[in-house]
Amino acid sequence: MDLEWVAAFFKNYEWLIMYLEGMVKPAAALAVVLLAVALSYSQKLSLESDMIYSVTRSFLQLSVIGFVLQFIFNQENAGWIVLAYLFMVSVAGYTAGQRAKHVPRGKYVAGVSILAGTSITMFLLVALNVFPFTPRYMIPVTGMMVGNAMTVTGVTMKQLRDNIKMQQNLVETALALGATPRQATLQQVKRALVISLSPVLDNCKTVGLISLPGAMTGMIMGGASPLEAIQLQIVVMNMMVGTATNINPRGHTRLRRHINPQNTAHTLQQTQLHSARKLPQRRVIKYLNPSDKTLGRILELVLQHPFVRVLN
Repeated sequence: MDLEWVAAFFKNYEWLIMYLEGMVKPAAALAVVLLAVALSYSQKLSLESDMIYSVTRSFLQLSVIGFVLQFIFNQENAGWIVLAYLFMVSVAGYTAGQRAKHVPRGKYVAGVSILAGTSITMFLLVALNVFPFTPRYMIPVTGMMVGNAMTVTGVTMKQLRDNIKMQQNLVETALALGATPRQATLQQVKRALVISLSPVLDNCKTVGLISLPGAMTGMIMGGASPLEAIQLQIVVMNMMVGTATNINPRGHTRLRRHINPQNTAHTLQQTQLHSARKLPQRRVIKYLNPSDKTLGRILELVLQHPFVRVLN
């Protein structure tokens, strides 16, 4: 009689026992973390508390997510896919927006950009029957897409803000002379796009040569054939490039809308504007010293306007 409740306990909580048994190897891997903590202490880096906090937080987060995913996979309901996807996009938009705190409505711009770019990619993957629309497949795939999109969006927004800040006088001068926000920030946007997309493209070029990606490694360690793992990894890499490229134009389109030409023109330094007005039209272009042919052409067209001729 006394042993019946023990048997019932093990039967009802068999999942918990299996989980604890599976945590033996992760617990053994903590030896590497303890070594890092010891090195930090010996070198007086004062990172011991941060390391312990980070490892503990990751353990708790992954444990909770594991149980949540187990519950969702057992439901086989498409609604959970949408709910999990929107949650990931919200967290990714907030995190990416934090990297560019001074960008107007940065979190909103990042969230909408990530949502637009990843939803298009996910729709194409489902429409082409690359992955079945089930929680077991779509949630990990969308997680990889959103994570990659978050990194690219954060880098792009920060780089665009820094570019405009460094060339603020040039952008403000173009706006004051009648250029649209799109025209005034064209080169800054291109530079930010190139910088943010370069790591993704470099990773795509060297995949498999330097290190095996996570999806491929997981399949091989799970017992799948390397050929099957390669096929999946090719899909993942194409998915990453497509998502990163899709989110950037949409993000910059929304970001440009917050650049007000009238307000920005009033912040132009009066000495520069006064000096520019005293110069003949052809010398104004040389005085402003545009960094590219596109902006020089814009200024030349603006200076040919009758209203500008009257000012001169």
